[in-house]
Amino acid sequence: NSPATFQATEKTTLETTYQIINPSGFQTNPIYEPNDTVRRQTVLHNYFAYDDGTAETRVIAQGVGTKIAVEYTSFIRDTLQGIYFHLPYFRAQPQRGDFVNVKVWLDSLSDDREVFSRDLHRLQFRWGHNGFYFVDLVDFSNNKVLVFLNPGQKFYVGWQQSFGPEVPVGFDRSADNSHRTFVGVGNQWTPSDVAGTVMIRPVLSPDTMPDLIAVLPLPVVTEPQLNLYPNP
Repeated sequence: NSPATFQATEKTTLETTYQIINPSGFQTNPIYEPNDTVRRQTVLHNYFAYDDGTAETRVIAQGVGTKIAVEYTSFIRDTLQGIYFHLPYFRAQPQRGDFVNVKVWLDSLSDDREVFSRDLHRLQFRWGHNGFYFVDLVDFSNNKVLVFLNPGQKFYVGWQQSFGPEVPVGFDRSADNSHRTFVGVGNQWTPSDVAGTVMIRPVLSPDTMPDLIAVLPLPVVTEPQLNLYPNP
């Protein structure tokens, strides 16, 4: 079969259904019938994502100067416009603003292939439990930096821990992309030895103002009040 080509101006969602049709052993018990089907949604939009959108835990670049990068491949001529970071929710996280250096590399992770670095950038938690924070590729003067990609070209997006508290980024345990994840200390890079997927998503678009993921704001949580009656 020839590969399908999608050219949509709006988000497209594909749903895949997996069902046990020949159960064996304990699966034949009627109590398991309601749990014989699994559905997975795949979103076709303007970003790459190895993760499923839900973080089971978090990952940090431990120590000032440590870098984490994730490898992607552009299959067509395209333009990298920005990067989504998943920031896990913590009770005090909305008030935190911790510094990282956001980075992009082309072809390899050598220093001379670093094509973008936004130093001392604050990754701030802004949205709900599975919200993403968008980092636009702009320099200190707020000028847009376009990273052009050729068909079949590898590129890497990631961050370097700067001073201040270590910044947690969402980590998806449901898919293992450790072979595409690299940890850098100084000039040395090693593949990750932790099974899972770092929740960092590059946004690719010919439009310098690409559509962003719509995420609902986190509702204000008020302290619960407890009333007892009667009060002896």
